[in-house]
Amino acid sequence: MSHEPSAQAPTSRPRPPFPFVSKDRPYIHSQRNKVSALLSLVIYFFVFPPMRPLLPFVCRLPSRRILRVRGADAHEYLQGMFTNDLRELHPSGSLYGCFLHFTGRVMCDAHLHQCKRVHDGQASILVDVDEECAEELFEHLNEMKMRKKLLIENVGADLAVVATLEYSGELEGSAKTCSTEDTTGSCGSSGDSGSDGRASTETMPSRTLEKRQTECFVDARNGALFPPPSMPKVPVEETSRTSRHAANSGGGCTPAAASPSSPPLSSQSWCLKRCVVPLTWAPPLSCTDPYFRLLYSRGIGEGPATFKTGKALPFEGNLDFLKGVSFHKGCYVGQELTHRTHVMLVTRKRTVPLRFGSADQPTPRLVEVGEPLYSAEKEKIGEVTGVCGDLGVGLLRLRYVEKESRTVPGLQLTDGMPVRVFLPDWWPRKEVKKLLKNSN
Repeated sequence: MSHEPSAQAPTSRPRPPFPFVSKDRPYIHSQRNKVSALLSLVIYFFVFPPMRPLLPFVCRLPSRRILRVRGADAHEYLQGMFTNDLRELHPSGSLYGCFLHFTGRVMCDAHLHQCKRVHDGQASILVDVDEECAEELFEHLNEMKMRKKLLIENVGADLAVVATLEYSGELEGSAKTCSTEDTTGSCGSSGDSGSDGRASTETMPSRTLEKRQTECFVDARNGALFPPPSMPKVPVEETSRTSRHAANSGGGCTPAAASPSSPPLSSQSWCLKRCVVPLTWAPPLSCTDPYFRLLYSRGIGEGPATFKTGKALPFEGNLDFLKGVSFHKGCYVGQELTHRTHVMLVTRKRTVPLRFGSADQPTPRLVEVGEPLYSAEKEKIGEVTGVCGDLGVGLLRLRYVEKESRTVPGLQLTDGMPVRVFLPDWWPRKEVKKLLKNSN
């Protein structure tokens, strides 16, 4: 006996069981997208659990060098050389981007910091670059300056770069977001250091460094390093070995007013700063593991290993997702290839976070930069570009990434060591869909 719906029956249709999909039922696609997004988040936090817990640190970065550009034409000159828009750079502000060759290939990635203080009556811009690229960039900038009214100096022998991770917010979303306008070093509301891991304004490392005639700048990549407050939080279970090492070691890797219970991982509570310090005040050289583990856990690489000089394209290091390139500023050196790549969406390789070894066993050996990555079929599909313990980053061909799980099952090194990978959650969702579609 057939059951015909009555005239008084509700018009809403019963939801068919997932994964049934039909084009005439758009709400099913909506439900499927929600489930897929939730599944992706679960897989991401399983493969890359958050810092356990994330501890404030102070790390001197010996691999960084400082070039100083000052003069009346400093902004105008760098506007035609740098991928980002110098009109957005203000005193105490910072920009991240790349210098390119004429061919459009990367020369080096760099941070530009505009000093709050005036040197000899002129505004100064500090170029924070890797030491392996500093000399080449210095010669390149001097060669291209022509008759511009500016002075380019290599002050790497006088200044050092110190990375500081600070916590400055309230535990439940009442924190003040770190801003480039915050030049006091407090980066948030002040208060006494307590059991929740908050550091007082007076004890924050950047505040202490500023008292020593240095300048601190908010890292332009903070938006990618720390998820927004709406992101799901994973319970903190125990402190990682690296965090314990950072908490117990002295010198260049020191915690700043940290407590055993970690504050939440949020863009409104944590702030990574880069301080340019005279060598006389710089902390002694020590480990840089906390800094690189923070970057690698979010799938961010830097330096010539990630941006290979003369070979890499800016987007292969996710420069566009890191807001390190402007598509509206006008012409600059290497702009043509960068713009064409952006319009045609032909980026086939991207830098992604890696975790070496299986989930239940420690890493059996040390992984080296440059080791190839293989698929389950023993086909080379990428390369390791950064390593810090069991974490790293690598350049991976996107065509091997599964669209649903956004992972690469069976990824391994030459000797069969398993490698876990996942596309970062801070990548724009629409761009990820386009990339995965065009890569196949």
